[in-house]
Amino acid sequence: MNILLWYKNLNGGFEMIKTKVIENFPEYAVNYAYYGENNGLMDNDIKAINEFMKNYVFFGIVENSENGFCKYPVFGLSCRTVDILVGVKN
Repeated sequence: MNILLWYKNLNGGFEMIKTKVIENFPEYAVNYAYYGENNGLMDNDIKAINEFMKNYVFFGIVENSENGFCKYPVFGLSCRTVDILVGVKN
């Protein structure tokens, strides 16, 4: 699902941000993707998160989207996942 958001820029004009819901994002990656905290992450996990997020800006977790266990997360091994809202970088 894509959503278009409008925001007022510093020049007084309006700009559009294209957003997207990413399903089955690994729950362990949320703190690093959003806050930059890499506590407990392995180097290969950080590399995978950076590679995936280079095209997005993390906005937040979609409410009530927690999945108990997912065999096919967007990257990495099977794990608990959530759906996230991201801004798409141009």
